[in-house]
Amino acid sequence: MRCDHCQARSICYYGCRDRHCPQCQGHATEQWSARQRSLLLQVPYFHLVFTLP
Repeated sequence: MRCDHCQARSICYYGCRDRHCPQCQGHATEQWSARQRSLLLQVPYFHLVFTLP
């Protein structure tokens, strides 16, 4: 891509639309993560995993 005003060039890659791709979905992932962090209470959290037979 080239700017018509200042003639600066930048490379614009084709998107793969994979949710793990930082080029395609990195910004959306960061926005989602920020929204989720804003919903957390200001208390310590612990993550426990139980495996049952």
